[in-house]
Amino acid sequence: MRKPSLDDLNIFIVAANQRSLTAAAATLKMTIATVSRRISALEATLGVELLYRSTKGLTLTPHGESYYRECEELVLALDQRILDLDQTLHSLSGPLKIMAPVNLGSGPLDAFWRHFIDRYPEIALTIELDNNVVDIRDHQADIALRSGPQKIQP
Repeated sequence: MRKPSLDDLNIFIVAANQRSLTAAAATLKMTIATVSRRISALEATLGVELLYRSTKGLTLTPHGESYYRECEELVLALDQRILDLDQTLHSLSGPLKIMAPVNLGSGPLDAFWRHFIDRYPEIALTIELDNNVVDIRDHQADIALRSGPQKIQP
């Protein structure tokens, strides 16, 4: 027997909360046909009708009410955690250490550093200015700006 997908469960929960396929489709940024098809597939997988459909909207069947009570809190909590994780993974934040030679890192790039800090306030920028060429791994730097000929290091 096929197991219900979390995505299909989420569609069912949103549709039940909205009491409308049209509103659920708008909320989920899907077509009405897709929402209807996915809920029908969930019902087929479970072998029960979950929603009564009418021109006045959606209502839960007795099986739908039971399934909704069992799933709603878990599905919405998981959906929120996935959203939070996605935002965390795709947000620009945390420490960033840049090494640069004095003549390049200060003066010519001062406006750039200010703009960067203003644009990305969640990034803790550290700039280490030094004319000595050192391995960025030894200084635990993320980026090293260099000028002039460079020795290739293994």
